[in-house]
Amino acid sequence: MRDLLGVIFPWDEPIALATVTATWGSAPRPLGSHMVFTASGRIAGSVSGGCVEAAVFEEGLDVLASGRPKLVRYGVADEAAFEVVGLACGGSIEVFVCVFGESMQRQRALAIEKDMATATATVIAGADETLGESAQVFDVKMSYLNCMPERASLLQDLAHAGMRKGRSVQIENLGAGIQKVFVDVQMPAPQLIIIGAVHIAQTLVVLAQALGFRVTLIDPRSAFASTERFPTVDQMIIAHPHEALQTLKISCSTALVTLTHDARFDEPALAAALRSDAFYIGALGGRTTSTRRRKHMESLGFGAHELERISGPVGMDIGARSPAEIALATMAEIVAARNVAPAGAWRK
Repeated sequence: MRDLLGVIFPWDEPIALATVTATWGSAPRPLGSHMVFTASGRIAGSVSGGCVEAAVFEEGLDVLASGRPKLVRYGVADEAAFEVVGLACGGSIEVFVCVFGESMQRQRALAIEKDMATATATVIAGADETLGESAQVFDVKMSYLNCMPERASLLQDLAHAGMRKGRSVQIENLGAGIQKVFVDVQMPAPQLIIIGAVHIAQTLVVLAQALGFRVTLIDPRSAFASTERFPTVDQMIIAHPHEALQTLKISCSTALVTLTHDARFDEPALAAALRSDAFYIGALGGRTTSTRRRKHMESLGFGAHELERISGPVGMDIGARSPAEIALATMAEIVAARNVAPAGAWRK
């Protein structure tokens, strides 16, 4: 959605929004994928990689004309239906099409501008009077309602639950005329904070940026933290980690890795991360160092459950030896933590 809002900004005509709300089998696009389009033929985004976009466009024309949202499903194509409804991959998708009004655009744009997580709970199937009603919540105490008061609390609660999970989800059979609600969760661009401008960090910065992370590098040693050694890093802070982290927002879209192997720098950073919603916390160091670090962190008041959030030794166990291999193992673990693995499941 972040990229689509930039594209549609100059479109001076009504816009339809199509969202993948359910998938089965080998669906070509994941849950929460979006496509926006206008009656004049402007199109951006994708819900199927090209298989059914033409059919979705036709449904969208009806939605733009009537103002009434629509839930449609596309499955495996047979020969008779190949031209319209087929998914060559053999999967099935459910797509909700609605008018993408200016107020909705503004709220989505605000979340992106402020780098906030947002979740929108929308009724996609149910009684006529409930269809299309929605509630959008942000990762601050703010919300935007487009529903009747009697359904506001339910939709807000569902949106908050989706945000806590950090992923989009469909919920069914809620009663009160609501058959299905889709919670569309949009997280801020992921951020990686690296403590220590060491050799490993040089490769880690490049890998993280290639995967879409915004990278901040912190090190009080100006001889290490230089633009010559890190020409592409998004933000360089030459300061003690304890001071630097007070100026940064550590959110549920943040990963933090300590690489200095120096307790004076690493432990204050780890303490700050443990007090935050960071989705991943990693610390360089062998098992002996990790055990010593854990004991000291316990003396600072952190409990066993909190310290389990720290991955140390850092990185997936791929037999990494060189700095570049350690960076690769670290980035792989960060991606696993963000995308697929429950907390700690990828660890050694």
